[in-house]
Amino acid sequence: MYREDDFEDEQYAEDDWEAPGPDERDDDDVETLPCPSCGKQIYEETEACPYCGDYVTHSNSALAGKPLWFVALAVLGIIAVIASILHWVRFLPAAG
Repeated sequence: MYREDDFEDEQYAEDDWEAPGPDERDDDDVETLPCPSCGKQIYEETEACPYCGDYVTHSNSALAGKPLWFVALAVLGIIAVIASILHWVRFLPAAG
């Protein structure tokens, strides 16, 4: 059994401890990003959002997270460019 006066107050003084400075902190800071469903900041490696509970999928696709109107406009733009090229090629005089 121990008594409180068994510990020396000088050895365990609360004032002796100092928080680490900015240069002494761990450099392995984890990146955060907004949850696709609720928008709150979550860790990048999170599988499910702790706030809304939805599963987070990370995609490398260029169109990931883009609204449907943006994708439709991009497809129409590509079709318009191809159509104008085909129209221009068809009316070129034959070389010869």
